[in-house]
Amino acid sequence: MKIQFVLSGQVAHQAGCSQSQLEVAAGTPLGEALAAFGAGLPTAAAAYLDDATLFVAVDGEHAPDRERLLPEGTREVLIMSPMAGG
Repeated sequence: MKIQFVLSGQVAHQAGCSQSQLEVAAGTPLGEALAAFGAGLPTAAAAYLDDATLFVAVDGEHAPDRERLLPEGTREVLIMSPMAGG
């Protein structure tokens, strides 16, 4: 299935783009999908994907568990850098 990866903040800046697509098999763990996606990014951007403080959402639902399996029909993975401030 083709998944749209949407990038925000420093991840998007380092990647040089705000979105990209990747073909991923249904049932792939989220962490593996992120690693496969990162393999196609510049090294600095790919390094951000290992950051446990990233906000990751799958089809609009917060997905903190990188072992979560991506179900058939998954359309989007949102990756946001941590926010600071108050």
